[in-house]
Amino acid sequence: MRDLDEKLGLFFADKVKEFMEELLVKPEDIKAIGSHGQTIKHEPNSAKPFSLQIGNPQLLSNELNLDIVANFRDDDIEAGGQGAPLSPLFHREVFKADKNRLIVNIGGITNLTYLSDKGIVGFDTGPGNCLIDAWSRKNGIGEFDDKGEWARSGEINQELLGLMLGDDYFNRKYPKSTGPDYFSMDWLLKLLEKLKSEIIEKDIQAYEDNKEAIENLEALVAKRNEYSSLINSAQKACETCKEELNELYKLHGSHEQKLQNLSEQKQKLADLREEYSAYDLFMRCMHSSGISYDIIKKKLPAINEEIAKVLAN
Repeated sequence: MRDLDEKLGLFFADKVKEFMEELLVKPEDIKAIGSHGQTIKHEPNSAKPFSLQIGNPQLLSNELNLDIVANFRDDDIEAGGQGAPLSPLFHREVFKADKNRLIVNIGGITNLTYLSDKGIVGFDTGPGNCLIDAWSRKNGIGEFDDKGEWARSGEINQELLGLMLGDDYFNRKYPKSTGPDYFSMDWLLKLLEKLKSEIIEKDIQAYEDNKEAIENLEALVAKRNEYSSLINSAQKACETCKEELNELYKLHGSHEQKLQNLSEQKQKLADLREEYSAYDLFMRCMHSSGISYDIIKKKLPAINEEIAKVLAN
């Protein structure tokens, strides 16, 4: 278990690095990362309720040198909750509660969020895709029933559906939570044993087809992927522009420095010319009075000293 915990933590770290590189996100731009981990056991209704996840958040923090927020479910259980679902917190941030909203999230387990000006309600309603996926694997269809093609080919068995809906979980009041450890293959096989009629494999996960709804959903997913691609391209172009601007700023700064140096050199040259002109004029005046250049040069230090004394007084 410890080995798996560490391996998953390193896997998460590698994926975060890939996302950061792909989305051009710098470490200093990240305030913190929320890491839920992978749930191994969820027991919110036991004598000592707990929820156990692996994914080693401390190792993740060490690898990325970033703050990691974890243990969401345990913290919620300690506060008197079920430790699940977590999606209502996300829904509250994404969707405004300025009007009543009902959000259904279908994952392995399906959960519901109700937002209103009076607060937030969230709970697991029952199995989502966990039973469909498990039955597909058992029958060699694959890890999941792609686009529900196999299920679409069957017919709903009302007797089996009635047995499923007769489970006590569906009659419990919220708050409540569940998982694939409860709605498992064993749970389904026990119900199949109670069936009085014959049933074929594809009918077990059959559903009422709604072609229009499926097509609309597929169109939305395609549009989302298209927009995601455009956003990624725009972000990369923006980052390229930033790099080019930085290079221009550096080049501009270099030219400014060169101009500044040239201006200073021109001023020094002007000062030298002025000093030379004054010295040359002084030398010529002294020479016209009958004193040679050689004598003036030898006496110049003494002359400068006398001038300094005069100026001092």
